[in-house]
Amino acid sequence: MRAAIALSIFLAVPMGAIAHHSRAEFANETREIDGVITSVVWRNPHIALFVDAPGDDGAETSWRIEGLTRPAALERAGVNAALFAVGDRITAFGQVSRFRDALLVTNILLADGREVLMDANVAQHWSGPVVGDGEAPAPQLADAATENRGFYRVWHPAGNPMRQMRNFEFTEQAIAARADWDPVDNPIVACEQPGLPGTLFHPRPIELSEQDGDIVLHHAFSDTRRTIHMSPNGNRARSHLGYSAGRWEGERSLVIETTGIDYPYFDNRGTMQGANIELVERYSLSEDQSRLDLEITITDSVALSAPVSASWHFLALDAPFELYECNVF
Repeated sequence: MRAAIALSIFLAVPMGAIAHHSRAEFANETREIDGVITSVVWRNPHIALFVDAPGDDGAETSWRIEGLTRPAALERAGVNAALFAVGDRITAFGQVSRFRDALLVTNILLADGREVLMDANVAQHWSGPVVGDGEAPAPQLADAATENRGFYRVWHPAGNPMRQMRNFEFTEQAIAARADWDPVDNPIVACEQPGLPGTLFHPRPIELSEQDGDIVLHHAFSDTRRTIHMSPNGNRARSHLGYSAGRWEGERSLVIETTGIDYPYFDNRGTMQGANIELVERYSLSEDQSRLDLEITITDSVALSAPVSASWHFLALDAPFELYECNVF
């Protein structure tokens, strides 16, 4: 039963949903690109193949065939870098970019007739043998009560909290700012350290630990580390992660109030946020120490029509803390 519960939670996060930047550059139009591989990029945050193939003007050009997800997720399903070699001819299928010779790939047809599924949620496009439909091993719930580590462990998110951000009521000026967001050239694609609150909503593990009387909240997304000051001092310099002051409410509730966030974007599509944005996070530990509930309230008169709240939970899984790195390519 434990394995079944954990598996359903783990698979609730779509692999394509954890890409490091917005997919706004890709249109709904799908296309097949037939060409020869010239380079293979197999690293986080997602893979890419560079293929020589005819461009829109008919001349041969270098196409960027961009994957939906990170290598570890593909490898768990049976897709690895050995399937793709420089000089191989492939046919890639996916959504074409509106700005450049690039394709968001979902399916790849190899020269030997095998079809590679490039995400766990895509259907077969061609007929023939398939690679990538394997099932990943199910992570199990840890015996957290016996371990008795309380808050201080790795926590894995259940589901995808980023979806909740799409339902927030943003102000007209915050929405209008998206017009200046370049989906190809922006801080997220450039792998600059992201700010709050966007990092919080990224569906990756967190790790809580103690350090010199304070708490360190390590988020796997872009190796983000926040110090939660349990004895707040007067030095509250502004930064992209702000200044976080924490306090305990009882034995199983940690409240964090964050101000001084110096970061212009609310999310990964260019929504404006204000200099006076404030966050209140409440982390509540279950009695058996296997679940950590988070409720967050965001107040920002520039970005939001009214304060908003969101909530999700984390589980203590028998699974590693894997950094979601960002690499420019």
